[in-house]
Amino acid sequence: MKKAFLYIILFISNYICSNTDLGIKAQSFGGAYSSVALSNDVIFYNPAGILKSKKMAFEVDYERSFLHSNNTIIASIVDSKTTDWALGLLYYADIKDKKSESQNAYLTVAMPIVENLLSLGSSLAYKYEKQLNFMHMNFGLLFNSEIGFASALVFNNAFYFINRHSPVGISLASSYDFSKIVEIFPLILSCDWLMNDAFSNNKLLHELSFGSQFIFFEVFAWRMGYKNKFYQNSQLISLGAGLLAETIDIDFLYSQDLLLGANRNLGVSIKLMF
Repeated sequence: MKKAFLYIILFISNYICSNTDLGIKAQSFGGAYSSVALSNDVIFYNPAGILKSKKMAFEVDYERSFLHSNNTIIASIVDSKTTDWALGLLYYADIKDKKSESQNAYLTVAMPIVENLLSLGSSLAYKYEKQLNFMHMNFGLLFNSEIGFASALVFNNAFYFINRHSPVGISLASSYDFSKIVEIFPLILSCDWLMNDAFSNNKLLHELSFGSQFIFFEVFAWRMGYKNKFYQNSQLISLGAGLLAETIDIDFLYSQDLLLGANRNLGVSIKLMF
């Protein structure tokens, strides 16, 4: 009985710490998004990322998972335009059979350490589930150069206010935006390496992600991504497309597990910029 209870707890913990497949635009990069930070869903990946560009943006994401027959709804707002600091608020819920499976809220703050070069961010996250109700904090650093190179260091689940429900994760990321050097070549390439249990003596629960984006005629974005979750024997490939305008972006996602056919997701996102 004690062993069964322990297995259940470990399963729940692994599920929580590995639930990084969130955000329409981020997933279209395969989750290699910690240093890319083009939309509000970077809050899931790197809280410092909300300061990468000066903007005030409201965003709504909807995603349908065919494997679990559930829906995910995300609503967020980020303001990095009003002051030198940035503030983000995000709420998301998993809904199955018209009932909420879990609800989550993030309060994110980012500040410049070296203006236009290095920023620090932190997220206070609240999670409510059937048998789980707790708060934790994530911390992130983002280095963003004028020549297009960006890198990130993120600590997930770094601090808990009550009890620890999942291990500390560490993410290292880098990306390059070629348009910063060659304006007529708007290509972004990115790579993220995540250890979901960075201080484990056994398995570190590795994830390795790659992503890319190319923009055609300044209005149409095409994205591809790949993620390998080594500890789950899962390989995800993602395709994304976006319509870009001055005040509104519309993005679409299709993701597929290469080893499990039923594990596929569809999603759409709308972002309004002020």
